[in-house]
Amino acid sequence: MISRNNQYGVYIYNDSDWNTVSGNYIGTDATGAQDLGNTEAGVAIAYGPQNNTVGGDTEGERNIISGNDSVGVSIGQSGTNNTVSGNFIGTVVSGTQALGNGSFGVSIGGGAQNNTVGGDTEGERNVISGNWMGVNIAGPDTMSNTVSGNYMGTDVTGSSDLGNTNAGLRIASGAQNNTVGGQTAGERNVISGNGFYGVEISGSEADGNTVSGNFIGTDAGGTEALGNTYDGVWIGIGAQNNTVGGQTAGERNVIAASTYSGVHINGADTDGNTVSHNYIGTDVTGTQDKGNTLDGVRIDGGAQDNTVGPNNLIAHNDRRGVYVDGSGTTGNTITQNSIHSNGGTRYLGIDLNAGGNDELPAPPIRR
Repeated sequence: MISRNNQYGVYIYNDSDWNTVSGNYIGTDATGAQDLGNTEAGVAIAYGPQNNTVGGDTEGERNIISGNDSVGVSIGQSGTNNTVSGNFIGTVVSGTQALGNGSFGVSIGGGAQNNTVGGDTEGERNVISGNWMGVNIAGPDTMSNTVSGNYMGTDVTGSSDLGNTNAGLRIASGAQNNTVGGQTAGERNVISGNGFYGVEISGSEADGNTVSGNFIGTDAGGTEALGNTYDGVWIGIGAQNNTVGGQTAGERNVIAASTYSGVHINGADTDGNTVSHNYIGTDVTGTQDKGNTLDGVRIDGGAQDNTVGPNNLIAHNDRRGVYVDGSGTTGNTITQNSIHSNGGTRYLGIDLNAGGNDELPAPPIRR
């Protein structure tokens, strides 16, 4: 039990490489159910440590990292090739109730690169739920980190809401070329039940990031709605050249049951982003109605030169399939998608409004 310290629970720094932190209660009592949080991060890795492991791939190696006043696990200041796997971060020992950390469940910043949160096996899965925010990747030169195979916002079963108060995952402030998910079922994150966005990509130079193969707004089976409170994926404030989905069925995200839109691309200089090969508004089979409450995909606020397609299935959303809004929101491409059963007779499959895409005539889309 590593708890009630006035600073960090565990601090790995400078040239401290190849260390393992496993099988501990960090921030709780000995039962793993009561808050005895450390004042700062439960585990901090900073100033260049490499190849350290927090957790493991067996139940015995699992850390319970919960109840800390700040971050659960922090990797910063050029930490490289570290792994956080198999932990419960923000829950009690059973993984069924929240015992959140006061800030992020996991934070990667300060130029940290090539770190891994999760893995591609069940044993490597972190449950990162009940925190203020699930995972935060931020800052210039914070690059090439991978977040895969985790549950962010659900309980250990992946079926019940244990949402982080804010976003499930955020990439911001210049973080580049990070990967959320992957091409295989084992790499899939479930990012659901969170109190704000499922995934947020925001800020100038938050470029080249990929969100693929995830269930965003469903349970772990991809069949039941477990929506995020705002948009499933929000890209804004100048983020560019990010990808939601990919080129193969394995890279498909299921983005469903959001209280707002499935994917929302917003703001001036939020350009060059691609949304392709996703199911937006359905379950994993592409047949059942798990619609987002507003639009399947919404582009507005002056965002330009973004691409929706090819091979998205955009169906059963309560308003439009794709909505492009505002006179400065131009040059966006909508191509080779299946768009149907959105909004009944009241809304269009593709709606260009108030000068969006210069209100070029859209092709007829059956509802």
